[in-house]
Amino acid sequence: MVTIRDIAKDAGVSITTVSHALSNKRAVSNKTRERIFHSIEKLGYKPNALAQSLKTKKTNTVGLIIPHKSKYFVENYTFIDLIPKLLENLIFNNYYLLIYKDYQDYNPIMSYEFLIKENRVDGFILVDPKHNDLRIQYLLKQKKPFVIFGRSPEYPEIPSVDVDNINGIFKATEFLIRKGHKKIAYVGVSPNYIYAEDRLEGYKKALKHYNLPEDSQLIYLNPTYDENAGYWGIKDVYDHCQSITAVVCPSDQIAIGVIKGLKEKSLTIPNDVSVIGYDDSLLASYFYPPLSTVRQPIDTLSSLLVQEIINLVEQKNPKQVQHHILETQLIERGTTKSIIN
Repeated sequence: MVTIRDIAKDAGVSITTVSHALSNKRAVSNKTRERIFHSIEKLGYKPNALAQSLKTKKTNTVGLIIPHKSKYFVENYTFIDLIPKLLENLIFNNYYLLIYKDYQDYNPIMSYEFLIKENRVDGFILVDPKHNDLRIQYLLKQKKPFVIFGRSPEYPEIPSVDVDNINGIFKATEFLIRKGHKKIAYVGVSPNYIYAEDRLEGYKKALKHYNLPEDSQLIYLNPTYDENAGYWGIKDVYDHCQSITAVVCPSDQIAIGVIKGLKEKSLTIPNDVSVIGYDDSLLASYFYPPLSTVRQPIDTLSSLLVQEIINLVEQKNPKQVQHHILETQLIERGTTKSIIN
């Protein structure tokens, strides 16, 4: 294996001079620098990333901690779409992504403690913020750079990137109302997380705006974020009210579960009941019938998340805290129809 000593010998300079040329911490003449990099190219030298990180205490790695549920990574459609984009943007900026499990149910900061103690990452992208979030409080105490994927009004000093979840679900509900639907159910997630709270608010806000009554029997909230939540949720709603003509769901996963539950009730989509999801995941357009949904701008979200965490890690514009709220786009496909005669 080629070492820095071999480079120094081939270039006819000291080991210290090679080190200065590689780190850019000391001035090295252009002529000497060219000679050193010619030797590096000739000998095929590759710096040892681990050794460099031990020396500089910088890993060029960003941590993403996801919930511990075994299927969360493969079943959360937002993450399936987001993670490749994060990787692409990080690699372009010479950073890595470390994905780690979270154990929020009994110790929400355990994974963060481990990665910080072991100096595995330079900063974090924190997902699914809550009110009084212990993870945020811990990272602030540790003075570890992090950016929030979501909205966290309690911590305006932390950069964040999110979509307008209230308006996104408002648009979905409004879309159904304008197609003549009045009995519109909402099958969603318990508002433990701020995004879930915002999406439920968007549904209620649309009903109020169009003078439609809010019926608690048409709202089903489940603690989980998957197809089962939609499947069992719509069964519960339909048992209480067979006159529903549409369902709003705060994720495509839940919408797919809702459609399965409705089909088991011998109902057809969208002739009997219209269903709209949220995310516009990769599966939405391949589902049958293709799923009407609300699109999140994943490319822009991932780009901004990477931009913000790198700015923090490299201390660029430290006094300028950015909060990005992006607009969503309603996508009409085959699971919704007008019932206006």
